[in-house]
This record gives sequence, structure tokens and C-alpha cells, in this order.
Amino acid sequence: MKWHQALEDYTNYLKIERGLSHNSISSYSRDVKKLISFLEVNDISLSPIKIDKTTIQEFIYQMYRKIMHKKPEA
Repeated sequence: MKWHQALEDYTNYLKIERGLSHNSISSYSRDVKKLISFLEVNDISLSPIKIDKTTIQEFIYQMYRKIMHKKPEA
């Protein structure tokens, strides 16, 4: 399965099965797109079915670091 198809299937699931609002679906989709970008930048070629816990943890860590760098210091 390719990431583009997985994202499309996921957004359909969120809309049809979960009945989420457009804003919620956009937010979730944006997060998945960030994950896809992370994989591309780091030359990680895992399919949506093969992605592992370690890769997800590294993605979350990288996103956390970006957020912390944007925060103004008190």
C-alpha cells in the first residue's frame, strides 16, 4: 500500500465511519502528511503497513523538537 492511497482511505474513514468535521479531518490529514514528509526527508522507505513503533517515536520526537524551538522563552 502506498502512502497516498492510505491517506485517502484514512480521510474517507474519518468522514464516513467516524463522522468527523472537515476541520478535524484536515488536522488529522495534515499530521499524516507531516509523517510522510518526515519519511521522505530521512530517506525512510516504509509502507503504511510496515511502519514501526521506533519510526513513529522518532517522528514524534522530531515534531516535539520543532515545537519547542518555536516557543518564545519566558
